Amino acid sequence: MDYIREAVEQLSNYNLLVASLTIMQGQLEALRLEKYNIKAQIISSEPRGGGGEPDDKIVNNIFKRKILINNIVATNKKINCIDKSLAALDKNEKRILDRVFIIGGKNGIRDIAEELTFSNAQVYRMRDKAIRRFSIALFGICAS
Repeated sequence: MDYIREAVEQLSNYNLLVASLTIMQGQLEALRLEKYNIKAQIISSEPRGGGGEPDDKIVNNIFKRKILINNIVATNKKINCIDKSLAALDKNEKRILDRVFIIGGKNGIRDIAEELTFSNAQVYRMRDKAIRRFSIALFGICAS
């Protein structure tokens, strides 16, 4: 596994992960409201085979909610891991990784170099060091 590449990928997806939480929470709320609109099953004394449509809808709703809850928990954990790994870095390292990988853009290196009053070469070296340190903090192993 290329830990540096994986770290870059996770930083690049950070904003999408945060956005997905809002979307999934909205979907979960919609499913919670939808469960009240499922009509009750008519109970008769005669046994019939198979589940009725309301039963299927209730089961599907419960299943979808469980999947969403699991996805929300997993996404929160991933975001927290990234946040804690970034917290292990110094201020300039965080700013560089944020500008280059999370915010992105064509001129990330140049913009952060101007902001920090460093040369582009210095920022590239700092970026490489920062992503290596971030990778070690994130994965707990020495990434090469």
